[in-house]
Amino acid sequence: MSEILRDPSEYISEYYGPELSLRETEIKAIPQNTFEIIDEIDKRMREIPKRESISFRRKKINELESNLLEEAKSDVEKKIIKTFFGIRDVEARADSRESDSAEKDAEWQDDMIEILSEIKSPDIAEKFWKVFTSIFEKMPGRSDSKKIETSIFLRSGIMGPLVTARLLRDFLKESEGFKNSKFYLSTPKVDAYKKIDLLTEFENYVFAIQVEMRAVNERLKRKEMERVLNDTVRIYKNFGTEEEDSKKLKGFKEGCKGLQEVVKENGGNKEIIGMYVRIPYKLYVGGKSKLLIDILGKAKEPLKNIFNSKIETQLKKYGIIENTTT
Repeated sequence: MSEILRDPSEYISEYYGPELSLRETEIKAIPQNTFEIIDEIDKRMREIPKRESISFRRKKINELESNLLEEAKSDVEKKIIKTFFGIRDVEARADSRESDSAEKDAEWQDDMIEILSEIKSPDIAEKFWKVFTSIFEKMPGRSDSKKIETSIFLRSGIMGPLVTARLLRDFLKESEGFKNSKFYLSTPKVDAYKKIDLLTEFENYVFAIQVEMRAVNERLKRKEMERVLNDTVRIYKNFGTEEEDSKKLKGFKEGCKGLQEVVKENGGNKEIIGMYVRIPYKLYVGGKSKLLIDILGKAKEPLKNIFNSKIETQLKKYGIIENTTT
């Protein structure tokens, strides 16, 4: 996958995981025929009957993974195979109370994000999600309803950071202070315990970003709908927690505060900006759902308009930008 690059500011490198690939062309990207392995996984998964016993399916799935790894032509293919079959381990940890389960899940999620970020073809992306769903369906374990709930949650965790990075990059890309800046996934430990998903730099700031995904129902009253959409982006420079903050928001603020303290202790001159993003990935209009993100993890125009409006308002409010950058 992408080479793991570290931020040049060594005093905060412990927060930085792999660079997120946002290339829109295949130049320097992973050759797209590498992803033919996803189609092969799909074909062979379909040969495993869903209604067979748990022990039979577990045995067949393990055998399939071993066979595919033996046939793999490159390390990238092996990583793709291991990551998809890692769904088995994520599902097994769903009800786990082990102290490192959240960190292991975050590491798996980051691998899935890296794979999806390198896919340029909608056809390949469609197979990516088809295999993702297929493995969940065939994987022995909890009830179908619980597995569906987990798969939706994990899909949001994969799509959220990717679409947010692309939205923010496109908003700021013409700004001098953002040129050559990169997006990094946080390390699994930071993701799991400090609630930071992404990091990027802009002028003298480091943006620490947490992403949530949610659907927006048109049946909400107008004022409530406005409140929900206005909450798409919230910026924090003061990381004190409030009584009404959710557990996740409190964890995020504390993570940002810790990052700011690390910078200060090491003589850094970067200011940490906390950015809490709630992406409305689906709108219900006229009784029908309308997706705002495509299968590649790219925002459609309605979502771009919502995000650009909210991020501009927040960045101006806190003096981070002066003029519209789009």
